[in-house]
Amino acid sequence: MARKAREKSSTGIYAVLLTAADADRKLFYDDDDYNEFITRIYDMPDEPVLAFALCERAVCLVCRENERGIGWTIKPLTTSYAHYYGECYDNNGGLFERRFKSEPLETAEALAKALACVHRLCEGIGAEGFTGLYVDDELALPQLALDAMGGRDAYDAAMREDFALTTFFMPVTGEKPAKKAAEKKRAPKAADKAEKKKPEPKPVEKPEKKKPEPKPVEKPEKKKPEPKAAEKPEKKPEPKPVEKPEKKKSEPKAAEKKPALGPEKAPAPAKKKKSMPSWLL
Repeated sequence: MARKAREKSSTGIYAVLLTAADADRKLFYDDDDYNEFITRIYDMPDEPVLAFALCERAVCLVCRENERGIGWTIKPLTTSYAHYYGECYDNNGGLFERRFKSEPLETAEALAKALACVHRLCEGIGAEGFTGLYVDDELALPQLALDAMGGRDAYDAAMREDFALTTFFMPVTGEKPAKKAAEKKRAPKAADKAEKKKPEPKPVEKPEKKKPEPKPVEKPEKKKPEPKAAEKPEKKPEPKPVEKPEKKKSEPKAAEKKPALGPEKAPAPAKKKKSMPSWLL
């Protein structure tokens, strides 16, 4: 999405607000940091800054643009200080927001209020910082600012009023500016016309669904199994008698005749054992 073009000023003068890219980061830590930035303001060609206020976390300017526009007027200032800041605090990222905020100051009254606000900003919000431009230790108004306002009257009147931040510089305090009221307001309703109340819709009664009665389930009759005919056991074939082969009787062998060793001796008669008398037993 393309960003919105910066609003141009017919007078070439703007209120400018610079803030840190990181909301938790300070832009200035000590007097040396403030002096470095103020020195760069005074060194700008054609002295475009009409007033400034430096706080720890913000820079408020009233500035005139050069031929190339307000963006090119502010860029050398922020780039130079960011380079110094990076060397001192070892900061490699961007220091300021990529796109600073600006508001065109078209009338003498708007310019006078912006100058008075910037000159009293640090004191008004109770913040430490520096305010300028100074000539002989007094706040000075450049001739360009006096010419744009038509003299000091509008500025002096703004300085006499109680301090009040302009809507543009409100973010310096951390507060968000209030949203502008819408120009178009809704036409009030006629009091005599009673508001028509919409009739409340009657609840639609849903007809109860009749649950279908369950049909009786006819159980099929169980057929009793017919008794099976007892199977007759098959007759096993009787085993045939095994015919034993007849054993052949072996013919008796003829008795071998032992050779006669001489006349046979008659066997010796058996000796009778003498029985022992019973008293010896």
